[in-house]
Amino acid sequence: MIGTLLARNLRRHRILTLALFGGLVGLEAFVVYVASRLRTGPDLISLIRQLIPPSMADWIASQVGLTFGGMVAFGFQHPIVLVGSIGLTILVATTPAAERESGFLDLILARPLRRRHYLLAILIQIVFCALILPAALVLGVAIGLQLVEVAEEVRWLRFAGAGAGLSALLLSIGGYTLLFASVVRRRGAAVALSVGLTLVFFWLDVTAQLWAPLRKIQWLSPFSHFEPSQAPVTGMLILLAVFAVAVALAFVSFERQDL
Repeated sequence: MIGTLLARNLRRHRILTLALFGGLVGLEAFVVYVASRLRTGPDLISLIRQLIPPSMADWIASQVGLTFGGMVAFGFQHPIVLVGSIGLTILVATTPAAERESGFLDLILARPLRRRHYLLAILIQIVFCALILPAALVLGVAIGLQLVEVAEEVRWLRFAGAGAGLSALLLSIGGYTLLFASVVRRRGAAVALSVGLTLVFFWLDVTAQLWAPLRKIQWLSPFSHFEPSQAPVTGMLILLAVFAVAVALAFVSFERQDL
């Protein structure tokens, strides 16, 4: 039964998933191409400082780095990448609220199916999205490196850690979104809660880089633990812990509440 539900869920989002996968591959390959054409180093940061305020330029430099590898890694946190991958994750994770709102959840659970099995099928799809989308970026790096020539020797495996970090970030967001979707009765409310909280987290991470007083609570943001250029293991473990706790709470809530 779990396999049947999972297959149904995957079919429902297959076009969007395939389109996003192909788009991320192409985008990251383009990032590799652009990075190979730019002069990295102090000259680049000097150019950026002429275009935007120095404090913002320093933040961009810390995120992107001044090397070819650093600029390629930045592709894993490009705004388009984050919006697309987080958007699909939230769409998938809010399925319980959507099917409760439409009444379809009542029909599913009227069959001999445990609630935990229903939620488990959605959880597997969340994990699938969190793995396949970063994999698209790594594939884009591999393709891009075959199309350009760079002075330094860079292998696509170097960016597997960046992909793993993005997977952990998507899992953490998918975890608390699933928790919201298991509690509220309308998809709109679940989406609003998840998007609102995610935007607050993103704002906190970016603003803390520029305003010292916020750095004391910057760790509360999942984005502060996501650094593609460094791929810290500690940050990934924190994000996975958030995912595990949120999912556990979602299962407990879904089992106990009156649907």
